[in-house]
Amino acid sequence: MSSTETRLSSLCLPILLCSALIAQVPSDAEGHFNRGKANLQSHDYSAAIRDFQQAIRLKPKWPEAYFELGRAYSGIPLSPGGSGENLQAALKAFEEAVRLKPDWPEALVELGTKYSSFQQYDKAISSLRKAINLKPELAEAHQQLAIEYLYTGHYSDAIASLREATRLNPALPLPHKLLGLAYLIIDDKDKAIDEYRILLPLDAEMAKYLNTAINSPDKPTFGLASAKLLSVPKPDYPAEAKGISGNVTVEVAIDEHGKVTSAHAINGPLVLRAAAESAALKARFSPTKLSGTPVSVNGVVTFTFVPR
Repeated sequence: MSSTETRLSSLCLPILLCSALIAQVPSDAEGHFNRGKANLQSHDYSAAIRDFQQAIRLKPKWPEAYFELGRAYSGIPLSPGGSGENLQAALKAFEEAVRLKPDWPEALVELGTKYSSFQQYDKAISSLRKAINLKPELAEAHQQLAIEYLYTGHYSDAIASLREATRLNPALPLPHKLLGLAYLIIDDKDKAIDEYRILLPLDAEMAKYLNTAINSPDKPTFGLASAKLLSVPKPDYPAEAKGISGNVTVEVAIDEHGKVTSAHAINGPLVLRAAAESAALKARFSPTKLSGTPVSVNGVVTFTFVPR
């Protein structure tokens, strides 16, 4: 071989090595990703986290790797008195997955669920609504959105979302349980019993829980240190009602001071609803607190009308 040929071979060698290394990176990233998924499947969350982190180091803009990393962190059980580091890491991973792939419905659902874990309900609702806009048939998204509405006292919205979840997937037990509890909050016991009957063959334990709630004198509560009704005037009986009696449930918006800022009747005889709404606007509540901080929420007030 001539000296010229030797020099050319020497020059080509680093180029070939670089090309081989460049070609190797994606396959290495894929290898770590696949091993991570296998470890996730076998519930070895720590090993899965290491693999997904290595995959991300090799391929930094990979939304699926961040998504699976978030799932791995989410799988680690919460320890009593723990700092929530794993939940925080899961939240960051899902945020990055959505940043890299904004129109991914499943990632938006996971992100919304994690926001809920940190009581960031507005962000959770926004993320879940976007997921539903992108993929309306995702029953789990409607279910999780309903949970956010229950936590924030938006019971009518929660019921609508739960109904949609059960329509999309009638075999899901949790929406039926939550529907039953929501109906109890708005004093519709008959519908709560209907949900119990549907739930019984789907999940006996959930049905037992709902049945206990149905037979309890207290209404269910969700997530918040609920406001207590301090005072409410007796509603005027409308002259045009002409002997009509019944219960009217009014959904009210309550500010952080316990003052009612709006009222909307959601069931009961139509002729009695305006009087119930008028009385509800004059009700006063104790402040509702979330982690000790007063917040504005929705609640319900039920009025019983008896002809005079």
